[in-house]
Amino acid sequence: MGARGRTLAVTAVVALALVAAGAAAATNKVPTRVNWHVAGFVHSPHHFRIEVAGSVRSREPRCAAHRRVELFFVRGHTRHRRDAGFSSRNGAWGLTAESRSHPRRFTVKAKRKVADQGTVICRADSVTARVQLRRPAPPG
Repeated sequence: MGARGRTLAVTAVVALALVAAGAAAATNKVPTRVNWHVAGFVHSPHHFRIEVAGSVRSREPRCAAHRRVELFFVRGHTRHRRDAGFSSRNGAWGLTAESRSHPRRFTVKAKRKVADQGTVICRADSVTARVQLRRPAPPG
């Protein structure tokens, strides 16, 4: 390879580096939020069932639509996945989980999503809440 060939090779490498840097700079990282509420729960001594619903919110509609959402029961420092699904096109979701024992906390997580061939990155978000059971009011 002569001097001219080396010059062309160096020019090609520099051009590729500039294109890669431009593509990386064009990536848009978008924050998202998980909103939730307990739709209902059933509790007996050996059975616990919780229904949680909510929505994924973002300024970018592509980040709210069709997001993977997971529901975990938290025991100690360990998370146990109990249900997973996808949000609707407007970000709404609903999950149900059952257990033989009463968990103290649960976590809902919207997983990270990459859209538009990597130009939009929807950040992950999670929220953890305590499960508080109301004791029946004393009679009288």
